[in-house]
Amino acid sequence: MKKTLLFIATVLTIGSANAQVYITDDWTGGTLTSNNNWITYTTNGSFDWVASDLGSTGDFYARMSNYDGANNLVESWLITPALDLSGATDPYLSFRNAYNFNGAPLEMYVSTNYTGTGDPNAATWTDITSSATWSGGSFNWANSGDISLSSYLMSGVYIGYKYNGSASDGSTWEIDDFLIQEGQTVNTITSIYDIQFSTAPGGESPQDGNVVTTKGVVTGVYQIGTNADRFFIQDGDGAWNGIYVYENGYTVAIGDSVLVTGEVTEYFGLTEISFVSDVTILNSGNAMPNPAVVTNATLGNEEYEGVLVTLEDAICITTENQYGEWTANDGTATFVTIDDDLLPAMYSPVLGDGYDITGIRHFAFDLNIIYPTSSSQIVTVGWAGIDENHPTFSIYPNPATDVITLNVDPTAIVNVYSISGAAVYTGTATNTIDVSNLDAGIYTVAVTTNGVTESQRLVIR
Repeated sequence: MKKTLLFIATVLTIGSANAQVYITDDWTGGTLTSNNNWITYTTNGSFDWVASDLGSTGDFYARMSNYDGANNLVESWLITPALDLSGATDPYLSFRNAYNFNGAPLEMYVSTNYTGTGDPNAATWTDITSSATWSGGSFNWANSGDISLSSYLMSGVYIGYKYNGSASDGSTWEIDDFLIQEGQTVNTITSIYDIQFSTAPGGESPQDGNVVTTKGVVTGVYQIGTNADRFFIQDGDGAWNGIYVYENGYTVAIGDSVLVTGEVTEYFGLTEISFVSDVTILNSGNAMPNPAVVTNATLGNEEYEGVLVTLEDAICITTENQYGEWTANDGTATFVTIDDDLLPAMYSPVLGDGYDITGIRHFAFDLNIIYPTSSSQIVTVGWAGIDENHPTFSIYPNPATDVITLNVDPTAIVNVYSISGAAVYTGTATNTIDVSNLDAGIYTVAVTTNGVTESQRLVIR
């Protein structure tokens, strides 16, 4: 469904607002003449430009193909009605375009002596094809950019798209959001922060349902499965500055600075940008934002959604499964899932070892997940709370079979977690804890005193 860009005080606006519009069309209504009297001319009556919503039900665009099971020889024109630019000062043309399949590129022309009917080849046309930015294929949409028409300040101006298909090949071309207006296109950027920051009880974005253009640096790209090429962007360090882009029709890389236009949606508690209409790479090779330090207890906070984070001193409590997922616990809450979907290869942690883990915090399948994007972001630091932190409490005996003795502050809170992250014991400090009912395996004992949590590994035999 077509939506309008949201204009609010907190966004950056570049260009002219409230510009005079000479023609605009997105083919809402379902025919080429629903909004303007577009002219078509074809050398093969079976193949001509049409308004279509193929692949985007209810969202129409102009479409041309020469394929009906085989390619066919055709020349087909899509031409605007006569335009009166005699009162214009600085008119600009812009549109979106996409194509797929091998074939001749789409051409674009302007004429001041076309009659409005019949064969356009009888008129004089100036080729302005090179003035536009064109799609790279695979039905990836591209913005044409602003094309100056200041050389045509007169009435009787026509803009025409010329399609050529042969009996051996032919692309399918799509045109949408055609606009000629006074002055260059208004470029409105809504920050990721303004999309993500929310005081709603469920964390819903205040932009939910709006089509926005936002900007950020790509921090991670899915490598496998149906999510391949979907990506995350972030604009600045810390909370509220990251977001997931649910679109795999564009090729981006970590470090690319991109403009993304799409609809802000809420998907089972996750704020994301979907129904993406354009991704523009501004430049590449940008540095990553500094990760925010989180704990198991704070990772699930709404403000870290889509943000690059670091979980420190977390013990591996389950190794990778068939999907490349493993779990870790820093002793502050239940386990966190680590997933390899953004890694080029599966990572194999060591059970019981401690890690500093950096990656993108995501929410899926009712789980808070960290997605590292490089194996270098997973750093072995020994056992959390033992080799590095030198905790102030001790466990005896360890390994144990029936009872353990702790030397802890009497006001401390003690939690014991299984290898799956489940709490198997919670209570105030005591010198002894009966562990005889626990299955053999590796556990984490977390002791919290005055708001500070320390943890150690416990082995039950």
